[in-house]
Order: sequence, then C-alpha cells, then structure tokens
Amino acid sequence: MKINSLGIIICFFYSYMSFAQTAEKSPIDLYLQVSGSMNAYKGDLSPAYQKWSSAFHVGLVSFRGRWLNPTASLSFGSLTGQKTDYNYLAPPLRANTFFKTNFAQLSLGVRINVIKTDNIVAYFQPNVGIMRFTPRDIRNEKLADKAETRTLGETLPTTTLTFPLNIGAMYRFKESDVAIGAEIGILNPMTKYLDNIGEYGNGNRDNSLQIKLSVYAPLTRIDAEAEKQKQAEKKQRREEWLRKQGLLDIKTDENKTPNPKVKTEDKKLTPAQRKRQKAKEKAEKEKKKKAAQKAKALEKKKSEAKKKKLQEKKKN
Repeated sequence: MKINSLGIIICFFYSYMSFAQTAEKSPIDLYLQVSGSMNAYKGDLSPAYQKWSSAFHVGLVSFRGRWLNPTASLSFGSLTGQKTDYNYLAPPLRANTFFKTNFAQLSLGVRINVIKTDNIVAYFQPNVGIMRFTPRDIRNEKLADKAETRTLGETLPTTTLTFPLNIGAMYRFKESDVAIGAEIGILNPMTKYLDNIGEYGNGNRDNSLQIKLSVYAPLTRIDAEAEKQKQAEKKQRREEWLRKQGLLDIKTDENKTPNPKVKTEDKKLTPAQRKRQKAKEKAEKEKKKKAAQKAKALEKKKSEAKKKKLQEKKKN
C-alpha cells in the first residue's frame, strides 16, 4: 500500500509537470492535493507510535489568501496494532490482542500560514473531520460482530469525530506552479475503539501519528481582470458611502488620463532580449541626436554664408 501510494504520487507529479509547462500564467486560486502517508497507531495495544500502515489522500487547497487558506480532504487508509501479552483489567471471553482498522475520513481545515513567499509556504493546520472505521481481527473478521470481545452490552461504534492537527510546508515551482509538500500531524479521534478495546482498556483514547508527502496541481487560476474590476467597484462603493456620510469630498477629474501601461510585448521578453532592445533604442537615440546636430550645423553654415553675401553687396 505504501509503495502503491508513492507510485501514484510520482506518476501524477511528472505527468502534470509536462502539462503545466504550457499552462497560461496567472495567480493560482485553487490547488488539487494528492498525498500518500505513513500512519502509526498508539493505544491499548501499543504504548508508543509503531506498527506503521499507509493511507491515500485527495483534497482541495485554496491559495488565494495571504494568511488563511481553507482546505478539504478525503482520506482512505488503515491502522494496525498488536500486543500478545496485553493485560486487560478484566479480560472478556475472547479478548483481541491484534487489530487492523480500515477507515475513511472527510475533513475540513484551515492553513494558518507562518511563511508565504513565491516559492515556500510553511503553515499550521487545525482540522475537523468525521471518520468511519471498521476494526478486524487477525482472521480479517469484523470485531463489531464479536460481542464476546467486549464487556456485556458494550457496542462498538463505527463513526467518530476527529480533530487532526498538522504542521507542514510546500515548495512551489515558479515555471509550472506545481508544488510538492510534506506534513506531520496527529489524528486526534474522539474514540477509544479503533482497536476494539473500550471499557476493559486503560481509558485512553486511541491516536495516530501521520507523516504525509504531497503533490499539488493548479486547478483554477484567478481572473486578474475580473479581480481588478471587483476591487475597483469595492473601492468605489466605499468612497460613495464615505461621501454620503460627509467624511469624504473627492472632486473627480473627467479629463484625467490614466498612466501609460507597460507594453505587453515587453513582458514576454527575456532579460537578454530586453538588454539588446535597450541597447538598440539607445543607438537609435544617438543616431537621431547626431542627425539633429548635423542639420543644425548645416543651417548655421547656410545662415553665415547668406550674411556674408549681404555684407559684400553693401561694400560694392
């Protein structure tokens, strides 16, 4: 499962890199996140995080905000643990010392960005989610159907709330806007039944440590013109409100001309091409300047010759 998840991520990364090279450049609005993770269980059948298993994740990450980026994700994976000498407080008839739990989880969260530059983002991410899980024994039989593994009348829940906490970072490639990332966090499920051990356990909730590797692919981009118009309309509404409140008195100048825009052709040039273009423009200016000086000198020479002829006529 670990190898399969990693293989999917690598294939997705390289295939999208080739596509994204030709994508039209504009700010990213929404990312698709595809991830694989290693998960370690901690609970009644494991005093420390061990017995690693795997999970696959797919989600959406908003990239518009500077400080806050909402997220949504769907996860599928498993947790496992075993302790053959586990000391039950009052062992049931057929106490389990091994379990493997398959789970599916839907979670919503928000990334609180500590660092966000053109290339690097570092963040802390609290989440809230709902998990459905199915513990099985060493024979791959559902433990929910085996009442003798729990105390009399004790039922095994199959859903729980989770409050995952993650810290992570992502690196974005400017050329393609594709990004890679890594996260580490804990699952924080609000249950102690992931291992099927409840009332006869030590009373602690089960938990899971998660180490995740991700690839991010741009899904949608910000419409720069629409965003600019939206901001202009927002500013206009604000100024209008201030004017009505008597807090602003702005005289509009209808004849005011906008600042000249940078030519779109110049934006497409490389630094070397811009350098050659500037050198060419400078040479043309020098050429025009010399031509103007030459014309001025010729005009002056003609004027002096005309003046000399008039003086000679006066003498004669």
